[in-house]
Amino acid sequence: MAASLAARIEDEFGIVPELIGGGGGIFELTINDTVVFSHRGSSSQIPTDERLLQEIRKYLDGLS
Repeated sequence: MAASLAARIEDEFGIVPELIGGGGGIFELTINDTVVFSHRGSSSQIPTDERLLQEIRKYLDGLS
């Protein structure tokens, strides 16, 4: 799943993501040291690829 999401991020945004392994249910998406999405300590499921792509779009739109 992570590799396919990384490929989609690169294709859609021209960003080459760095995947960093974690543990304990922690999942964070950061761009330029800004946390765009955090699943730290949440009891909900890991977000879908579409949700993460939406969060990236929202972040990048805010830069315009």
